[in-house]
Amino acid sequence: MKWISEARVEGDVVFRIGRDGAGLVAEWPDSLTLRVDPGEAPSLTVHPDAEPAFVEKLRNGPVRALLRHLEGKITMHGATIAWGAEALCLLGDSGQGKSTLSAALCLRHGATLLGDDVAHLERDGAVVWVTPAFEDHSLTAEACLALGVPVVTDARREKTPAPASRRTEPAELRAFVVLAFGGDAPALTRLSGFRALGPVVSGMARFVLDDPAITARDLAAAAELARSVPVYELSRPRDLSRVAECMGALRSLLVEGEPHVHR
Repeated sequence: MKWISEARVEGDVVFRIGRDGAGLVAEWPDSLTLRVDPGEAPSLTVHPDAEPAFVEKLRNGPVRALLRHLEGKITMHGATIAWGAEALCLLGDSGQGKSTLSAALCLRHGATLLGDDVAHLERDGAVVWVTPAFEDHSLTAEACLALGVPVVTDARREKTPAPASRRTEPAELRAFVVLAFGGDAPALTRLSGFRALGPVVSGMARFVLDDPAITARDLAAAAELARSVPVYELSRPRDLSRVAECMGALRSLLVEGEPHVHR
């Protein structure tokens, strides 16, 4: 087994991708292993002590995203919300509050959820659509307390699932919004060039990481996405009581055309 990439939390490996001979392997330690060998159907191995709800979340989210990559399709790691038939995809590093902000907007400000952790994208000419991932919100204990969601106490579960108001039809992707903490008030900044391309590239779910031809394909797809879908950065205070102000800024991307932004 040759591990090519891994993600760690507090020093522990929580996800890794590698190759075993000609086969591709994705592993969530102590939970689930996905294996794809040439000419064979994908196989899933569930760890006997895995938490069932977490395994189901993996199946519907990251596992499906990785298999879509093998089909040449684009899936983003991000939370996607919609107002009506128009969607925004929230991107950002772990800990930037994608799930928390999307939950606040859905629970308190009339948005609906297309996906808490993944955004399945489909292009139809000049329009990029987000298809529903049928996920619930996944919230930290701190976010649950702030939003009035009962906290689930389970040593195996880091986050609490919270039922979402879901959109069941595709929605048109109107913008990517890269989340960041900072400033005294929410502020939107339109990104361009590499500042726009970088978050799109890093947000793409990719299974094959060691094939130059596939890497070139992915970079070209990301560049086309960044050209056709505007990319903004939303800087905001950590205070969840300020979410209503974020809602106003985000809605401006959908209902007011070009918003008032800081450049």
